Amino acid sequence: MYSILDVKNYDLCEKYFWFTKNKDERSSSMIHYHEDFMNLCKELLMISHTYDAREGNILDIKQVLESETAVVHASFTYYHLQITIPIMIKGESGWNIYFPYEVCYLQEEEIQYIADHVHVLASFAIPIEGIYIIYLQANYERDDSLELSQLFKISEYIHSLNGGSKKKIKDLVSSLDRDLFSYQQRMDTCMKSKAMKNKHMNQCRKGLKCPYYRTCLSSIEKDTSILLLNSCTHRLEMYEEGILDMKDADINLIEGTKLQYAQIMAARLNGIYCDTYAIKTWLDECIQYPISYLGFTGDTFTIPPYPRMKPYDTLCFQYSLHIEDAQGTQLQHRQFLGTGDCRIAFIEQLLHDIPTEGSIMVFHMEGAEKLHLKKLAIQFPQYRDALYGLCDRIVDLSLPFFSGSLYDNRMRGQYSLKVLRSLYSNEDYSHLPISNAFEAVKKWRRLEALNGIEKEQMKKELYAYGKMDTYTKYSLFHAIKDIVKEKEKYHYAYIV
Repeated sequence: MYSILDVKNYDLCEKYFWFTKNKDERSSSMIHYHEDFMNLCKELLMISHTYDAREGNILDIKQVLESETAVVHASFTYYHLQITIPIMIKGESGWNIYFPYEVCYLQEEEIQYIADHVHVLASFAIPIEGIYIIYLQANYERDDSLELSQLFKISEYIHSLNGGSKKKIKDLVSSLDRDLFSYQQRMDTCMKSKAMKNKHMNQCRKGLKCPYYRTCLSSIEKDTSILLLNSCTHRLEMYEEGILDMKDADINLIEGTKLQYAQIMAARLNGIYCDTYAIKTWLDECIQYPISYLGFTGDTFTIPPYPRMKPYDTLCFQYSLHIEDAQGTQLQHRQFLGTGDCRIAFIEQLLHDIPTEGSIMVFHMEGAEKLHLKKLAIQFPQYRDALYGLCDRIVDLSLPFFSGSLYDNRMRGQYSLKVLRSLYSNEDYSHLPISNAFEAVKKWRRLEALNGIEKEQMKKELYAYGKMDTYTKYSLFHAIKDIVKEKEKYHYAYIV
């Protein structure tokens, strides 16, 4: 049996579809779906009575539709494909169907997903009056309680891919109708294959890299594979022409970014590329002691759980802070861990713990700590000046890597903290009960319900994870300094 998600996966990549059906390697979501989204939608639509098709044994869904005026989770099977219509409400000339999305922005490309549902309904001769989407309003700010009419938007239109004109969903659906019977036959053929031919495509590394990337493409085992060349539109073209290594890249087929240059030079230098002058300038002009190595852990909620929060805001519940007064001095460590709506306690202890001067070292600041501090400043304007003062002192430890000033072949086109830790730090998370951010968030979600020994043990585990995270930043910073020193020695010896 196939689901509509299987169809979407097959559209994306046959090999990806095959892997999802034969292996269990998909990553879990970091998003906290703490509210019953369907119940909120039913309340929004003011449906007093609904028939939940998941309950009981239903031999014929059409019989249910004849006797009910509102049905949720109505399932229909077409050949080997099972679809579920989230909400159906009877209208004057047919059924109005609703597709809820826990997102703030829905693109036109999603209409194919809806069109496939409509195709199956048509095979059951079920008349459709209207097609609607329900999604979250990005600018909605929660008060003491949820205002569903402001939190949600109900629309029969969708914005085009460029964010411009609106198009009626029902009109788009008719133009995207396709033969799902023959489509499933191709999916069946794919599933019968014991192994799929590996084929690299440009989308393999777009956005969040495919979880099966390494498993699928054994040809990229080499650290300097042309397929790992960052943001290169023509890397697949070069690969198919027999240019397999970055060092042999055709300069007419690359964009010429600094990071690409760093990758190619590292491949030609058999290891590492370092723009010594650029990094030394960064060290001398941007870093001031004491250095505060700072890391946050937070949980992102689709539905804002507390006042002043918006959809997909993050609640920072933990920070770890290592303080280095001067190079060579012993590190100090401070930390915070809260439960529930701990935002004010988080802010006040952070302002108390962190030095009033010197650099604040984070990793990928615009997407992490700096963003969260600015969000907190908006939510609690009484702390605005102090929090923006911290933002002004933040230094991004990832800058030397994503700017192309420092590149090691072993990075394989990636510069996440996890990757860099494995290269430049002797410490790792393998001996800790919590080894990544997702595990930390999952355990924190359970923390408030615990008590006694269990609660204290989990707090110790969360503290240990946070402490290791900021110690890694300390180790990485000093590894960068050591690389620059070695490069300077080499250049000095060469000149002499």
